[in-house]
Amino acid sequence: MLVRIGTSADSVLVDPFAGGSLVDPAQLAGLLAYAVGRGNAATAEHLAPMSNRSVLVRLLMNQATRAEAGGDGARALTLYERMTTIAPANTHSWWERARLELVEGKVAEARASLSALLEMTRDPALRTHVTATLDALSGPGLTLGEG
Repeated sequence: MLVRIGTSADSVLVDPFAGGSLVDPAQLAGLLAYAVGRGNAATAEHLAPMSNRSVLVRLLMNQATRAEAGGDGARALTLYERMTTIAPANTHSWWERARLELVEGKVAEARASLSALLEMTRDPALRTHVTATLDALSGPGLTLGEG
């Protein structure tokens, strides 16, 4: 995530996660190539400003990742709960929320999160994956206790 400072005519790009360093055009091209994959063309969408909601979700996701890496799954779950409240259309947040609910043994909550995800996504592959996961959670082989 980069921050644009100034008007469009005289703006500069700053990387707030690299000590606020300025990003020159060559660095921007490298970052875009990394983000979209070499050989793929960057589009205007890749440079479009993020909404305040998207920035907030991104920051919460960074915190959740750090919390889980630090062994605090309960904190990560709380952060994903916030993300799904703030940005309910963010399917990744629903999936991660359900995953962490399962880790915490909250099977009913995980089913509810997966059902919410299933209601909003139209991606056929994701729908198939979520449906299979819901089926597995209701099957006899479930080893996690009801939460």
